[in-house]
Amino acid sequence: MLADVMDLNISQNYRTGEFVREWVVAETIQCLAKTIIEDSSTNSASGKSFGKSFSERQSIKLKSPSNISTRKKVTNIRNSATQVDIFTENKIDNRPTIYDVEASVPVFDPFGSIIYYDVLLYRSDVQDGN
Repeated sequence: MLADVMDLNISQNYRTGEFVREWVVAETIQCLAKTIIEDSSTNSASGKSFGKSFSERQSIKLKSPSNISTRKKVTNIRNSATQVDIFTENKIDNRPTIYDVEASVPVFDPFGSIIYYDVLLYRSDVQDGN
């Protein structure tokens, strides 16, 4: 699988002085992604779980060879063979879904070397790329 990592580009309009924020693709990484099913209702005091269901927010667990900062976004998660965007929701314009990076945690081998990073992604509230 492949995914595009986006970085925030800030520029200033020389005529008006307005700052323009735009998310641009910084790099494409190889990855492995899967959706996450979360506990819908858990009593943390007793530890009892009352069932599993899909979360209100779309969340994805991504295995990445490199660390992805929480200041970046991920989009266009696709199959590397067919280039089909796997996690795009049914939208009118069919643009890839944009995800916020919630956390990035290294996974170590028994000798202390980093094997890969587990990255937790949530669907971004803003999908227009600005």
